[in-house]
Amino acid sequence: MQSTFEGKTVVVTGGTQGIGGAVTSLFLEGGAKVCALFHKDESAAKKLRESAGVHQDRLLTLRVDVSNYQAVSSAFDMLRARWGHASILVNNAGVHCPVAAFELQDNQTWIDVFSANVFGAVFATKAAITPMKKARWGRIINIASIAATEGLLNGSPYAASKASLLGLTRSLAKEVAPYSITVNALLPGMTETRMAHAVPREVYNRILSTIPIGRAATSKEVAALIAFLASDAASYISGSLINVSGGR
Repeated sequence: MQSTFEGKTVVVTGGTQGIGGAVTSLFLEGGAKVCALFHKDESAAKKLRESAGVHQDRLLTLRVDVSNYQAVSSAFDMLRARWGHASILVNNAGVHCPVAAFELQDNQTWIDVFSANVFGAVFATKAAITPMKKARWGRIINIASIAATEGLLNGSPYAASKASLLGLTRSLAKEVAPYSITVNALLPGMTETRMAHAVPREVYNRILSTIPIGRAATSKEVAALIAFLASDAASYISGSLINVSGGR
């Protein structure tokens, strides 16, 4: 990748595997300093650090529960002390929900899914936005899902949480535009990640059959679009909800 992100500091939530891991690797290749937040999987963080090779000195992995505002704020404080403020934020952290009818999704499931998928993005954005405004430059990319607009059979908590990110994206984009900060959302369809393969095989195959291109996306394909939206070339794109679903 061309070195277009030298001098930039990037935060990727859920940044050590899947789409987030691909995003972290791509920004490292582009010359950025990257802070990858993760919640539980220390082995994935270790693997990412090892694979970073010559870029290891520009990679920071932090174990953070994004649904805890104080933990998120502390992580951003640590980052600023080390490298300065984050000029690019990728809100990728998220969880799925059980495949179950609406009445079988218990209240705690709704709370857990919204805490990670919605409040995780809100808290990271709150921690990042003021320094971006002061610098009068920033990029925020929210990773939603095609489920936000299509709905998801037996997955209402997940679909509803991802739909919330669309309203956040559109509203915040209007608010911060005068500061040369862009805010966009991606709506990936089925992507080859651990989360996708955690759903029952019959559900996975049913979703796959609805994709005109005939396959799931790769994490690298999604990451490439995120990198473009974070670049100077995308300075006029803001408030966009971009479908990445293979033609659905």
